[in-house]
Amino acid sequence: MKKLKRIFSALLIGAMALTLLVGCGGSGGSTGSSVQYMDESSAALNTFIASGESWASGGPIDIIENEALRELTDKWAEEASFALSRLCDPNAGGEDGFIENYLKRPFDARCENVLSAEGILNDDTNRMDTGLMIIGAEDLPESELNNALTQFFKDQQHIGENQIPSGVALHVYLVTDATNEYQKAWIAFLVVTGSNK
Repeated sequence: MKKLKRIFSALLIGAMALTLLVGCGGSGGSTGSSVQYMDESSAALNTFIASGESWASGGPIDIIENEALRELTDKWAEEASFALSRLCDPNAGGEDGFIENYLKRPFDARCENVLSAEGILNDDTNRMDTGLMIIGAEDLPESELNNALTQFFKDQQHIGENQIPSGVALHVYLVTDATNEYQKAWIAFLVVTGSNK
């Protein structure tokens, strides 16, 4: 009888451990796979800067490579994965739209804090502008991503009007909706620093 109790206890402990492992593996896998950083997309930014078009024509511009900024865009790309269906809605844009209120304004505030703490925004570099691009991946194949990014850069006319850019970062992600693996979108965070004109 004691032997039977021990076997039953061992089976029960094993079943509980298996349930715990499956539960942890499932939740960790879904959040881990919802955001994919697109490293090669920076080629589009380098080409745009070299072309001297639009706001990039103001002088030499350095690429900002900063771990704290990358961690921030990682976090906001993951945040976007929980509202992707709304963010991809054509009516989500505009100054008072869902994209502006849910993603861009909060990102701007956090980004400014990070850049100041990292010494990227200082007396010489006292201005920051950001741009945000969200396009459903079903509407834009990866082969067309660089063309879409180039147009995105050109559309940021406010950058050239307000500042002389000196540093720029582009972080692009392929984001999958946290609740629907078939809903995917490209999300690009553009950060430009410089001095006032």
